[in-house]
Amino acid sequence: MSLPLTSAAAAAAFPAAVEPAPAIVAAARLLLPHLERGQRIDAAMLRAAMETAFGASDADGGWNWKTAYDACEAATILFLRKYGPAMRAKAASSAVMLPMLAKVATLLPTHTRRSEESEALQQFSTPIPLGYAASLAAAITPADVVLEPSAGTGLLAILAELAGATLVLNELSDTRAGILDRLFEYSPATRFDAANIDDHLDTRIVPSVVLMNPPFSAIAHVDRRMTDATLRHVASALARLPDGGRLVAITGSSFAPDSAAWRDAFVHLQERGRVVFSAAVDGAVYAKHGTTIDTRLTVIDRKPADDPTAFPDCPGMASDVATLMDWIAARVPSRLPIDGVVAAPALTRSAAPRTVRAYLARHASARAAATTAPEAIELAYEPVVRQAAEDRKLTDALYEEYGLQSIRIPDARPHPTKLVQSAAMASVAPPLPSYRPHLPASVVSGGLLSDAQLESVIFAGEAHSEFLDGAWSVDETFDVVTAAREDAKNAVRFRRGWFLGDGTGAGKGRQVAGVVSGINSPGASGALTPAVALNRLLAGTGLTYRFTNASTVAIERLGTAASGGGLPAGAIPLETIDVQGETAWGPVQGFVASRSSTATKTDTPVVEVPQSISVVTRDQMETRRTQTLTQTLAYTPGVHAEQFGPHMSSIGFSMRGFQADGIYLNGLRSISNNDVDPYGLERVEAMRGPASVLYGQNAPGGVIGLVTKRPTEKPVHEVQLQGGNFDRKGGAFDFGGPVTEDKTLLYRFTGLLRDGYTSIDFSKERRAFLSGALTWRPTAATEITAFSIYQKDNFVANYGLPAQGTVLPNPNGRIPYTRFLGEPNFSHRSRELAAVGYNLEHRATDNLTFRQNLQYVHDGYTTDDIAPSGLRADLRTLDREAYRSRFTWDTFAIDNQAELKATTGALQHTVLFGVDYRWRKSAETGTYDGVVGPLDVFAPVYGSPVFIPADNYGPRQTQNFTGIYLQDQIKLDRWILTLGGRYDWSDPKTTDIFDLSGRVTTQDDRAFTKRAGLGYEFDNGVVPYISYSESFVPTSGTAFDGSPFKPTTGTQYEAGIKYQPKDMNLRMTAAIYDLRQQNVLTADPDHPGRSIQTGEIASRGFEFEAVASLTSNFNLTAAYTYNDTKVTKSNTANLGKRPVTRPPHLVALWGDYTIREGALNGLGFGAGVRYVAASAGDTLNTFDAPAYTLVDAMIRYEIDNWRFSVNATNLFDKQYIAGCFSLTQCNVGRGRTVIGTASYRW
Repeated sequence: MSLPLTSAAAAAAFPAAVEPAPAIVAAARLLLPHLERGQRIDAAMLRAAMETAFGASDADGGWNWKTAYDACEAATILFLRKYGPAMRAKAASSAVMLPMLAKVATLLPTHTRRSEESEALQQFSTPIPLGYAASLAAAITPADVVLEPSAGTGLLAILAELAGATLVLNELSDTRAGILDRLFEYSPATRFDAANIDDHLDTRIVPSVVLMNPPFSAIAHVDRRMTDATLRHVASALARLPDGGRLVAITGSSFAPDSAAWRDAFVHLQERGRVVFSAAVDGAVYAKHGTTIDTRLTVIDRKPADDPTAFPDCPGMASDVATLMDWIAARVPSRLPIDGVVAAPALTRSAAPRTVRAYLARHASARAAATTAPEAIELAYEPVVRQAAEDRKLTDALYEEYGLQSIRIPDARPHPTKLVQSAAMASVAPPLPSYRPHLPASVVSGGLLSDAQLESVIFAGEAHSEFLDGAWSVDETFDVVTAAREDAKNAVRFRRGWFLGDGTGAGKGRQVAGVVSGINSPGASGALTPAVALNRLLAGTGLTYRFTNASTVAIERLGTAASGGGLPAGAIPLETIDVQGETAWGPVQGFVASRSSTATKTDTPVVEVPQSISVVTRDQMETRRTQTLTQTLAYTPGVHAEQFGPHMSSIGFSMRGFQADGIYLNGLRSISNNDVDPYGLERVEAMRGPASVLYGQNAPGGVIGLVTKRPTEKPVHEVQLQGGNFDRKGGAFDFGGPVTEDKTLLYRFTGLLRDGYTSIDFSKERRAFLSGALTWRPTAATEITAFSIYQKDNFVANYGLPAQGTVLPNPNGRIPYTRFLGEPNFSHRSRELAAVGYNLEHRATDNLTFRQNLQYVHDGYTTDDIAPSGLRADLRTLDREAYRSRFTWDTFAIDNQAELKATTGALQHTVLFGVDYRWRKSAETGTYDGVVGPLDVFAPVYGSPVFIPADNYGPRQTQNFTGIYLQDQIKLDRWILTLGGRYDWSDPKTTDIFDLSGRVTTQDDRAFTKRAGLGYEFDNGVVPYISYSESFVPTSGTAFDGSPFKPTTGTQYEAGIKYQPKDMNLRMTAAIYDLRQQNVLTADPDHPGRSIQTGEIASRGFEFEAVASLTSNFNLTAAYTYNDTKVTKSNTANLGKRPVTRPPHLVALWGDYTIREGALNGLGFGAGVRYVAASAGDTLNTFDAPAYTLVDAMIRYEIDNWRFSVNATNLFDKQYIAGCFSLTQCNVGRGRTVIGTASYRW
């Protein structure tokens, strides 16, 4: 049997400087003398021969043990070529020859040594005794031309050669074909897919015998695209034979004429060739080759059967080759005469076929049709004089229905939804307007604007037609406005404005305008605290303010703010105005977040951060109904989120080409790399590039910041039910609001329960999530939010599928992407997360703020699972290993910060000083030595017994991390300079409970990191910037001289442009970067088996992001990533290679639109497309995981308090591989998932 790999895949484990085929044959020649002396080849002999031939050890990656087994088989061929004729002459019969060949086989090592690379190249050849039986069944003579379509290393071919036949060899694998070229110099091997050998082979080649051992076939009741794999191999080879020719095939035992699944296929086959013999062979025959699968020997003569439905009796299953040979002698008929002339002309090896790619379709762009401006007409309305206010009485009602009070508009339609106003406002007689706007005739007649909206237009025009009192002078920056004489040069006047407040319709606009009417503010500008800015804005206005929380200010008249203060006689009580602004830790309306704390630990506008950062808001998560962090970040540039498939296992983000191991919960790194349900999150932030200057040890790619839902002043009540395919069902709730009337105590309580399956067979998952938070404001300057999280996951994971049958060809066909490789009654994982903590903020003065963030987290992970260890030679039987592990992590983290806002001359500073500390204790107990039987990946039969021995490993580690950091964000006019530095030290201690010596491994790591960035903010919202940043990660172990390894370091240069206009809810970022990780471990060339820190990985790229809520109806996100990550310094074969699962291109586009008027009011729909380019499938880049494109979609409907939605990810059910880590692990992507949600909010 032979594994059909591409040439690159076949050379997966070899340094670029060594061609594997000639080295393998060279090693075989070194092994030949041992066979000649009758010496058993042991591991030491084999290693010595391989190291001599390859000039490197297996530890250096120069070769692997499967390659070594190929060398043993090549040595066997050399031995048989040299001594085979004498053995044949000495043997009086085949019964005598068989034990002689069996003795040679006993000198070879059993194929038991495994590694990830060797599993990737598993190719089991035909055992010599079984091959000899096949050659006897073929009855080969010197006049024959023998075709072997899947020649492997040549163990069948040498037996045909010994019989004197002419050989025609084919082998798809370049490495094995290269071996054949050197062992059978006069029979150069072609490199075709043996499943279509008759189509590819030169027409001049006419064999009389076919000897074949193709990859074993699929059996019945598997996907149709898979079942005929072996049949195609046999049928194509049979088609090449002339009438009278003979085909002998070694296949899986199930490929039999008497099998109900294959009977029809054999009936059709017998229309061209008749089956003359078929017998099964016990799997013990293959034991020396590392597999015990049962096989079958089938003999077919190329002559139509008289009765295609009749087949010879099967003698049963031969327990050994001797029995099989007896059956062959008794049951296989003599060969038929050949009709025609057989031939095998000398041929040169054909070039590999080239891939044909389709041209991209061109899209014709249509020109927009010319439009004509509509005719404007004056809006007619009738003023109505209302009853005087003093004659109206206030009622006990808080609100009254809103309607037009001072005008009547003929033919105007009423507002489609009910509007209300405060009872106090309803008692106020509105002024009579005189302004008459000119509008398109269709606005009124077509009902495009309601009566309330038209009233707003009239009052806005009325206000704007007047000027505010006084004249003013404005400087060239338009920031400084001062009073001036009306006749002064360049004096200007300002038109009145009109503000429509949110919450109670058009009446609210009058109410807000009534509070601030006729009041001029002196203004405020610069980097000011909210308190300082408000004091300046309200100075001399008769208004005051009070903070109701960290992000909300109540503005009131001076007379109403004091306790017990009454209203002037006859005054109308007006509601307090709440002015709320976005903060870096709070909710965001829409898709566009303007502020972030992850990049600076301060409340900073995103455009002022000199580094790329993306914020996924709550609205985005709800619109796409994301279920995992992987889905939440799927439309974020620079982040490749899906690598491990659809299950609830450890998440694996890569950012800018590096694995991202930093996930921060509410500002602290105290959780492991596992999923936190998005339903409990307010926002997810991804800062790309080194972040150690604020967070300490971190991979250079960036960090992920999670912000949980927090208590709100506005009541929040939501319950929802979900259901979907894969038997998914669940429910959730989210409650929050004030506990006390003065809103000094707020709460939030969120929960979720969900279970179902994934697109992988048997992959059940269940999640329970609860989170609670309480905010207390003892004073206006102090706020503390305590929170807790509990999450329990139970699920069944899948390790991925082999590359052969997914991204690489497999003669058996394609492995179903739903295939489960574990045991349903054993495989199980669970994860439990419990976290408590608080975030404290105290504003000591207007310019000085103290913060303290604290968390304690317990994280546990339990696994009983089965891991694949490689396909056998039939490319359908998967060897597996069982294991059990128990992980626990306990983490305490605290971050103390002092933020000072100060001015030195023309410089405005935001200085942050902090000290953080993290203690972490981890423990793991388990064993990886479990035993479980193999699995047929094409026709799995589950229920294999699983044996788990006693635990034999138990590492324990305690870590202490301390960091001191200083950051200054400096503004000079429009320039923004960010400087930062940090010093870290840590002292991890590691033990193992099974280490009887009680050894404790200690380490003392220290690092200083820094960051600098410079930007310039233009008036139009454009901010170009440049920055430099660093990172570090401790590295365990020591060099040859005993010195401890230094931390790996990361350095990044980034330049970009950010754009966030003030008049549009839009943010765009474009950036280029050069990111390098130094001190990477690589092989020590002077001390084999040891490592030195001279390696380097370089990442360069470009990122673009656009996020917009262009109107209340339309949201858009667009992201593009180009990333080129390579190993730039290394002493091993991965030099110049791309890391696995790092696609060079990522594209994501999402848009959604909601209808806000008419009969379809509340109907929304959206769609997104995601493209992921091909990525390296193994460390040596011998093959790629193919590119894929996915489509997501959404439709929703909102009515009153209800919201119904249906979301689909991977809408067209694209079957794809999310990423490969080796030839044995290619993780299947999530299949089409449809989720329906019904939510009720009040």
